[in-house]
Amino acid sequence: MFSRKDPASDINVLLDFLGREHREGVLYRGQTKDYTYIVPSGYRHLTAPDQTSPGQIQLDLSLDDDPAHATPRFKWRRQAHFYIVTKLGVALGNLVSQQYGLTSECIDVTHNPRIAAFFATRRWPHYRHHDVRDEMGVIYRFRRTPDIRPSHTSIKALDLWFRMGQGEGVYFEDFVKQPNGIMERDLWNEREQGRGAVVATLPTLISWDEVLESIHNIRGAHADLIRDTVLPMDWHISRAAAQEGGFIRPAFFYQSRVASYLHVVDPIKMRLTLGQEIEDDGLPWPRAHPSLALKEKLIAMEDVKQREGFEAFYFRHSPQLVTSLYRCELWPEPSEDPIFGFTWHAATLIGSFLIEGDLPPIDNPVTGVLDRGYKVLNEIESIDGREFIDRARGQLEDALENQAGGVTRCQDFEHEAQARFWLGDTNNALRAAMKAIRRDPARVDCYVLAAEILMSSRRAGFADRFLRRAHKIDRVHPMVLRSVGRFLFGHGDLDQARDCLRLALEKLEDPKNALYRKHREDLTDTLADVEKAMHQPV
Repeated sequence: MFSRKDPASDINVLLDFLGREHREGVLYRGQTKDYTYIVPSGYRHLTAPDQTSPGQIQLDLSLDDDPAHATPRFKWRRQAHFYIVTKLGVALGNLVSQQYGLTSECIDVTHNPRIAAFFATRRWPHYRHHDVRDEMGVIYRFRRTPDIRPSHTSIKALDLWFRMGQGEGVYFEDFVKQPNGIMERDLWNEREQGRGAVVATLPTLISWDEVLESIHNIRGAHADLIRDTVLPMDWHISRAAAQEGGFIRPAFFYQSRVASYLHVVDPIKMRLTLGQEIEDDGLPWPRAHPSLALKEKLIAMEDVKQREGFEAFYFRHSPQLVTSLYRCELWPEPSEDPIFGFTWHAATLIGSFLIEGDLPPIDNPVTGVLDRGYKVLNEIESIDGREFIDRARGQLEDALENQAGGVTRCQDFEHEAQARFWLGDTNNALRAAMKAIRRDPARVDCYVLAAEILMSSRRAGFADRFLRRAHKIDRVHPMVLRSVGRFLFGHGDLDQARDCLRLALEKLEDPKNALYRKHREDLTDTLADVEKAMHQPV
């Protein structure tokens, strides 16, 4: 259904179909057009012009010698990726590198068909609606098969999965490049040269929920290393979490060298002959012994379009919008997303050693190495990330576009009001806040926002009415407490202001709370101002 010859009439027709068919374990990828192959960003420049092997994409490493791929920026991206892998491990390091624009072996997918539809109708870099009537977009659907992730959900198992190899019907526990300064013959017990073989990395398909489960199952020294880098709860408010992301890693085929006297270790036969239990590490059997393969040359990668469980669904581009999604929520800023902040710091550190003179903006799409996600029209160039005014303009663009797209939600007027307030347009901000309240009279955030707009306009009496209404709906909502605390602070009632702000902070202690990153720092600063005022002599 919805083939290239018989596509859906618009994206919402396809989205309704995919929503009805959605099952647990299915992942999606949306693109504004169909391409012959789906290739990870770090390998697109290596795709050979002539392809002859079904199921594989031949790679030409000589293309890596192109001067365009020997620039300081190219080296900067690769070395930043290597640094992140050393900090987070090969599995998490690759997943993070893919999310934030560094070179990677992975392909982005999502568990949410609506998010896939958003990407299928938005074109980089601005991600505004793509309406070219004579073109077709596509959503790819990947169904899970048993052989594409470890049976144990843990970072250790996932790391080992990323490091393993497969060839000649057996699995190698170590599949690595030849270590510098060590002869091949020294790596096998009998000191022999070994023989040539084609060995591949293991194909992977994993959802972000499974990655999160793996992170929370970390044990031992590896756990200490990762937790020293980022906190486990920080992953819940990352870009990948916002996009309900997942990852596909194609199998990569290498001309390799293995021991010429390989034995096959089968756990069932070993248990029968030796009477020993073989520890279940969640990884596939049978294993090779010696369980080591050396990478010599990358020759091809898996064509994931030929993978079992792959389907493609086509639709015609039209004025129909995928609504209710906001770019600023799909791509949180480094100050809101701790994983982006860590990656930003890593890229800055590596760039300071590689780039002569001043570093260019880290997330500039032409000269930088990280992907800031989207770009607002006429965006201001900045070294330290997106300017706040551009974030507000982007949110306003999305709010107005969502309102024009059909069914308007309370949240769309709320986002408009918030953006206009940030941009200093208080009159129109208040109008939008009132529309939001009329849409949903029980939504506390809208009353709080209207009160803050009124307080900024020195209309405290009207602000007090909105806060009283919000307080009746939810007395302990953190945003109500924050606004009441600010209101009391402005009127000199310092003791009650302090109590309200402290209670609001307590309510924001859970990092899974979406408000946590957004408001905790602001609340802490306001509380500090209140306490400072309390200690000043009258």
